[in-house]
Amino acid sequence: MTMASSEITKKQGVKLHDINEEKIAEEGKTAKVKRAIVYGNGETDNSNGELDKVGNDWKMIIGN
Repeated sequence: MTMASSEITKKQGVKLHDINEEKIAEEGKTAKVKRAIVYGNGETDNSNGELDKVGNDWKMIIGN
């Protein structure tokens, strides 16, 4: 996490984090998403990720 934090700082923070597409699994407890992160310096990072539903909230899965 320290490395990721350092990279975000170098890119002048996160300006926008947007979910462009989501596919929620049938059981309703996991989802696959396509997301875009726009940084303060204007750079954009598009990636895929997974979310877990915890209570009523969706949480990002970081590493496996």
